[in-house]
Amino acid sequence: MRAPLTPLKAFLSDAERLGETGFGNVGDSRLSHWLSVAQAAERIAALPLNDRSEYVATLANDVLPPTDDRPTQIDGDGSKPIDALSKLAERLRVEAEQMEKAGCFELALVTVSSVCRALSTGELSQRLLASVHMGRVMRQMGDLDNATDCYASVTADAQKAGEGPIAAHGYIGLGNVASERGNRPLQKAHYLDALLLSPRGSPVELSSHMGLMVVAMARVDLADALLHGWRAHDLSPPNSDDQYGIISNMARIAHQAGFLEAATAGFDFVIQHCTMPRGRIIAIGSAVRTAAALGSRLEVERLVELGSAEIPKGAPPWETASFFMWCAEAWHEIGNVPQRDLFANRAETIADTFRFNEVRMKIDALRNMAAPNAPSRPAPHILSYEQQTLSSETIRVGIHRLEALSV
Repeated sequence: MRAPLTPLKAFLSDAERLGETGFGNVGDSRLSHWLSVAQAAERIAALPLNDRSEYVATLANDVLPPTDDRPTQIDGDGSKPIDALSKLAERLRVEAEQMEKAGCFELALVTVSSVCRALSTGELSQRLLASVHMGRVMRQMGDLDNATDCYASVTADAQKAGEGPIAAHGYIGLGNVASERGNRPLQKAHYLDALLLSPRGSPVELSSHMGLMVVAMARVDLADALLHGWRAHDLSPPNSDDQYGIISNMARIAHQAGFLEAATAGFDFVIQHCTMPRGRIIAIGSAVRTAAALGSRLEVERLVELGSAEIPKGAPPWETASFFMWCAEAWHEIGNVPQRDLFANRAETIADTFRFNEVRMKIDALRNMAAPNAPSRPAPHILSYEQQTLSSETIRVGIHRLEALSV
């Protein structure tokens, strides 16, 4: 594993990457605050146990003011930690999640890796949760090999200790890596493992259903995708990043089923309400394909421009590669060959750099369709009469909820 940068170097790296847009939606003050947090986390990890509480007390007002917020990856039953070190670990991880959402992954990695070191003698559950959090940061940075190592160690250690709900977090991470590698069978197996270990109604059950929804979408099992999707939606906090991501995916299901107007409404809802670059770029890229399917060149141009402006604000590599790939597919649909090739090359460069096999396979498939004498592009998937009959009620209710939500 690559050693995290020093806090100052992490700050400069994140600032440089986001700097062309004035730090995008981050702002100088937030970046400076997160530098202080990362420095404090590193200092805490280096201090002897007996000296930490006194140092932390000096941070309470300016750097780490009290908050009721908790990180998304917590114990399966949602219980709050009791000891001071575990509470501090969660407080630092809350800050790290804010860094992730803004695209400041180097600062997030410094902070979470420091938490892992500080917890070396702490509660096992908190150590494992910090490790799975570090895996998530590295996965978003495109370091899939080291992310896999983190997730695999968490699943093994958690199950050995009888911490099934925490092992579920590890399986979710492994499923996400399998998704980015393009390994559908392994992806589904990991999400099912997570669901079996998830307490009913817990955040990790939510994540399991989100993953299984994506798997069902890939298999064009749209009724199953909607069932998992609405269960995940109902478990997610209202107006949360998770909920916006779920709505975006269900709009993609509507597109797959041929309900293009409903899909457009869902994507518009997410674009208007979601503020996280990662979630916005997925919704914008998906909307580009729907606009192309509707034959709206002007809307394709508008959305491509909107998404391209969003990327420097903190979109991770996987989401950026996916956006470029969807733009290439949309331009192919519209018939603009130079733009298709431009975005295909951009997607391919990122996919090859980070070994995003699924993106690379789709770009190769697009190029094969564009080759001379290639078969015509298959029409968008629309459910057959038999499929509509077999799953009509599930799909009717699912699409109706999406349309109602997007009004």
